[in-house]
Amino acid sequence: MSQESMRIKSEDKKAFGKFAAYMAAALIIGALLGVGMGFAKLNGMDMTGHTVLNAIFFALPYGIPVVTLFILVVVAVIYHRSKKVFLAWNGEDEECMDAVEKQLSCALWLSSINMIWNFCLFGMGFCLDNAESMEVHYELETSMLLIGVFVAGLIILTIEQQKLVNLTKEINPEKKGSIYDVKFQKKWEASCDEAELFAIYKSAYRSYCITQRLCIILWLFCIVGGFVWGFGAVPVLLVSIIWGTMITSYCYYAIHLSN
Repeated sequence: MSQESMRIKSEDKKAFGKFAAYMAAALIIGALLGVGMGFAKLNGMDMTGHTVLNAIFFALPYGIPVVTLFILVVVAVIYHRSKKVFLAWNGEDEECMDAVEKQLSCALWLSSINMIWNFCLFGMGFCLDNAESMEVHYELETSMLLIGVFVAGLIILTIEQQKLVNLTKEINPEKKGSIYDVKFQKKWEASCDEAELFAIYKSAYRSYCITQRLCIILWLFCIVGGFVWGFGAVPVLLVSIIWGTMITSYCYYAIHLSN
């Protein structure tokens, strides 16, 4: 056996102990959860959480405007403060502009999370409203309110992000692309320098690793949810599709770009 083969085998042996420990812990926790939930079911305990679901159901139409307005205020403060600093910039203090760009990136992050939040609540609202297990349903006015605040939220967030991106383009005139362009991300990437591209690619890889772990957690949650709450097979299928798409796209581009 070559020295390199021995090194690889030794590395695997060291890592396997920790891996086996994680797997054993996951199996024990899963078994305890399964036994506990099965015991609760046998004793007639309500595992569906109807009270909690009903409370969430009625809060959903108001969750979108409350969070959107809060984020809007925070982003507006960051935007106006950043623009004020940029207009007073002497063109030499690069550290000052780096700090401003980080603040704008954080504002875009908040705005993106806000958009996901709105999509989540909107989807949950209509899914719960059509669920047979729900004891109550929305009135027509409440359904229209949910649609209205969702659409209004999308418009606000789009304008919000457009302002942030345009200010970033003012600070960096070499940046190209309009947020309303379907090829915005491609044009923006093409206008980035090597250091920025490296940061983008490294962030994307970190995101890939985190999402892969999250898919495993969600898959396990869907399995437990199918047993306890009767999720059915669809959630497991959707998580598997996302998981498979992520792995396939990563492997495809890794092979393609290596050539």
